[in-house]
Amino acid sequence: MTTVSQIAALMLSSEGDAYIYGVEVSPSEENPAAFDCSELVQWACNRLGVEMPDGSWIQARFCNQHHTNIPVAEALATYGALLFRFSSDPYSGGRPASAHVAMSLGNGTTIEARSTRLGVGIFEDAYERTWTHAALIPNVTYPTTEEDPNPMDHEHIPPAGEIHEWADGAWAEWCKHSGTNPETRGWNFQREDIAWVYTRVIKPLIARVHRLEEIIAAIEAGQPSEPFTALITPTREGNPQ
Repeated sequence: MTTVSQIAALMLSSEGDAYIYGVEVSPSEENPAAFDCSELVQWACNRLGVEMPDGSWIQARFCNQHHTNIPVAEALATYGALLFRFSSDPYSGGRPASAHVAMSLGNGTTIEARSTRLGVGIFEDAYERTWTHAALIPNVTYPTTEEDPNPMDHEHIPPAGEIHEWADGAWAEWCKHSGTNPETRGWNFQREDIAWVYTRVIKPLIARVHRLEEIIAAIEAGQPSEPFTALITPTREGNPQ
């Protein structure tokens, strides 16, 4: 069975391509030059023989029909999960006025065909954006905990041979933000442990706090840019947790 890593690899190979709304590509095309958000997902799936329709809201319905919906919070931590944003219920009626789909890389980043200006790319602001629905791709194998104990860390944690360089960088960032050097305090932690916790837990939390501060400042100025629901993770039924 096709693995989600194979689908993600195809999507990642399209980084740098253009975004054209409504563009159609064939799964037989090895390297299309342009996508829109749902076409990128459909192309990668179909090219590997995995069924996936076109249209982000139709993709959401397809996943819903296959009972693969998951909470947004879970999708943000799941490599290869689909993240959706809709301005209205995608399961009834026609296309919502605003509709978008991206693939989570499980660590606060996404691969997606985002916009005409930004094109296809890897974006690091998944925790700061408003997602309304999420799902796993039906009939695709996702890694188990035993196979991949840290699926969130594909982007941030490098191969073993480079782990010390990565840990030193994350360690320095932790010390800068916290104002604390655990080594001088005699704490019994390895640098890799602190770096892992900072990357997976603390750094995403800092981003959410900063986003909350921005929203509060906008509301105080009388110009809220987004509703407070941007900070609430919807469940699969679309109700706040």
